[in-house]
Amino acid sequence: MTTKEFSDQFDSLYNQQYYVLFSMQNPVALDEYEKSLYLTKAQESIVETLYRAGYGIPEGFEKTEYARRILSQLVISTHGEAVDGKELVLVGDNSYCFSVKELTYAYGIIYEQATFGGDDVCAAGKVADIIPVTHDDLHRLLRNPHRGPSLRRVLRVDHSGYSTEDSEIPVYAEPQRFIVELISKYPIADYYVRYIRKPYPIILTELGEDDNSPSIEGFNHIRECELNPAVHKTILEEAVKLALASKTLNTLPVAPQPKESREKEAGE
Repeated sequence: MTTKEFSDQFDSLYNQQYYVLFSMQNPVALDEYEKSLYLTKAQESIVETLYRAGYGIPEGFEKTEYARRILSQLVISTHGEAVDGKELVLVGDNSYCFSVKELTYAYGIIYEQATFGGDDVCAAGKVADIIPVTHDDLHRLLRNPHRGPSLRRVLRVDHSGYSTEDSEIPVYAEPQRFIVELISKYPIADYYVRYIRKPYPIILTELGEDDNSPSIEGFNHIRECELNPAVHKTILEEAVKLALASKTLNTLPVAPQPKESREKEAGE
């Protein structure tokens, strides 16, 4: 659906169900901004449901063809940027830090690998699997020669990117960068990651660019739904349900208003 189709069909379905639920009362009109909020919230809910449905399943979210088709537009691949971790409290001398800005908006990593560098001819250029571990398990794994870092395996823990001197100010000036700490037996030349990102909002109208204008997750320009058209009707129906529920509760969803816009990221 185009944004106009979303808007027109939202009004039609909303008015129809409003009369059914609230008898002959006149429907409470919703503007384009409010409809955009409901559509965005519905879209997020559907994506999260499909992704979370894969928890505990060997095939994960890709177990069903429907989920694969809907979420495929959100699967992103990128390479991490090596950063100097000397100002961070790291596990040891075998830690390597990489920054991946996009992971700030990720539901989860679905694949990752490390390519070794250095002068060791047995390791340089070889690719190893990355195993995410908890901080609680890390010390035990490092002491186990069969489960610790090796030529085939690199361990990963997530790092906040904060210095030891100030627990409130990030070391790196660029905002919203996600730091991973990789514990490896060999130097790491490249960190490759594939993840599912959060979908961009659905915005039906221009929201304005002055300081007092509203925005949705940092965006204020018209944005089409980027998901597979097969799920558009489901998004629309869920959005209308949310709008009707809010009317009953006399509440509206709260739109995030971050200082940093994601428009720049979307254009890259």
